[in-house]
Amino acid sequence: MKKGIPILSALCALAILAALLHPLSASAAPAPLKVPIVKSPLAAGFQDYYAIRSDGALITWGSQEFGGFGENVPFEQARELMTNAAAVYTSGRGAILAIDNDGGLWAFNTSQFNDTVPGVDYQWERDGMKPVKIMDNVAMAAMDQFHCVILKQDGTLWVNGWGSFGAPWLHKTGNYLVQIMDNVIWTDLHYAVTADHELWGWRMTGTDDQPPRKLTDLEDGVVQVSWANLALTESGNVCHWDVNSETGAIERLQTKFSMGNITWLRAKLAIMEGGGLWYYVEDFVPGRPGWENPEEKGDFQPILQDVTYAAQGERDILAIKRDGSLWKLSPREEEDFPSQQTRLGEGFHLSAGAQIGLTNFSPVRTYQSGRFSDVKPGDWFEDHVKTAYELGLMEGQSGAAFAPRGSITVAEAITIAVRVRDIYYDEGHDFTAQDGQAWYQPYVDYAMEQQMLYGDLTENFNQPATRAQLAWLLSCALPGEALEAVRPDISFSDVSETTHGAVNDAVMALARAGVITGRENGLFDPEGTVLRCEAAAMLSRAVTPSLRLK
Repeated sequence: MKKGIPILSALCALAILAALLHPLSASAAPAPLKVPIVKSPLAAGFQDYYAIRSDGALITWGSQEFGGFGENVPFEQARELMTNAAAVYTSGRGAILAIDNDGGLWAFNTSQFNDTVPGVDYQWERDGMKPVKIMDNVAMAAMDQFHCVILKQDGTLWVNGWGSFGAPWLHKTGNYLVQIMDNVIWTDLHYAVTADHELWGWRMTGTDDQPPRKLTDLEDGVVQVSWANLALTESGNVCHWDVNSETGAIERLQTKFSMGNITWLRAKLAIMEGGGLWYYVEDFVPGRPGWENPEEKGDFQPILQDVTYAAQGERDILAIKRDGSLWKLSPREEEDFPSQQTRLGEGFHLSAGAQIGLTNFSPVRTYQSGRFSDVKPGDWFEDHVKTAYELGLMEGQSGAAFAPRGSITVAEAITIAVRVRDIYYDEGHDFTAQDGQAWYQPYVDYAMEQQMLYGDLTENFNQPATRAQLAWLLSCALPGEALEAVRPDISFSDVSETTHGAVNDAVMALARAGVITGRENGLFDPEGTVLRCEAAAMLSRAVTPSLRLK
């Protein structure tokens, strides 16, 4: 499977990791599904625009069609709506939703949730742009004028609608908020992707009153889906289909991009692995490649480079580049293709949670030979120390020494594993300890929340970590797809998957992936103390496949 794609099959692998097990447990109980917050730092409506700055502040400019500030706000005078924002959505008709970094769902400029959520009394005419708390533990959402879908972190999918909008098979009148599915990892208006990577849909036509149903089988599983009848598959391809206006059935299913290097899909937009932003053109315009073949109409066209995130409105597209600059792409008067580019400003998210994968690991500092006095040229671990240091995963034990043959503590093992997971999933957590806390407490709290800890990993933080403990933590930090087996026949006489359960499963998964190796005489020595040079080797191989053992 291709590495570096933001494949949400990671969620499926994560969901089945065993939780809170002692190394001697015979089997692993599956953990509940936990969908991470899907960062969405841009949204565009009809004439209203939203962006989340690098400091987490959600700002807006333009003019909301209903309610809002009652005036056209220029970008230079953008208004701040809330802080600590992770995602923003707009209906295209003024209503706005936002998710904070704690998973809280907030509504602006809409009374849509009145009478559906206990305690919500929202009057947008009175104070339209005041945030109102709707729900906790939310991962992502999508909305149009009369309904929205809400995916919670436990994988349950909810619809807030009005009358036949949202869940017509319920034959409800007025506003309602109901759960319609579970086991979901992605959604967009009337589509959902399950943890099994199946494509489901509902409300396919104006008269469709069937509940959610599985729509079609693709050659490989679906990881993201767009309201524009586009789906991103596990292999990095994009498929498109038409919907029969009478039956709601999927027709003319076609692979539109088969290069296997698409990392993100929203609306009619796709981002390539190198940062190229492409736009799906349903009808070719004369002069563009392919327009001579009307039967083959519909394909992607490049519109911008070095992009980390983008959002499509009714007319304009917003995009954030790798340098943190914010851009608006608009069609020229004589066409509908977004070819006119305007740079709006600086200081926006460099990364939007779209780049899930090993490609997120890039140097944040430079290692020079002699950086540590006890790491000499030619030492077997020199390259591993260099990689772990440059990627910001490990520090020296002092300013001038790495202490390669010293041990790492349980707290340090948890810390480096949490850093790996945070970077892989592009979550951007702040692990600064509060006054009075131990330096490692934020890392421990995160690891507990992600069910990475068991037994001694939950308490004796200052004792030396074992080789098996670090292997377990790294297996929790990275999904199965990041650990492709390259040494399938490797074995250790002191590690048995059948008798020691999930921890030894983790050891063997990393060994087969070329991340860890044994000691002498065919032994892994799972209870042995893990040395700092060994930890650097495990880390560097885990996040840099070119360094893995073959």
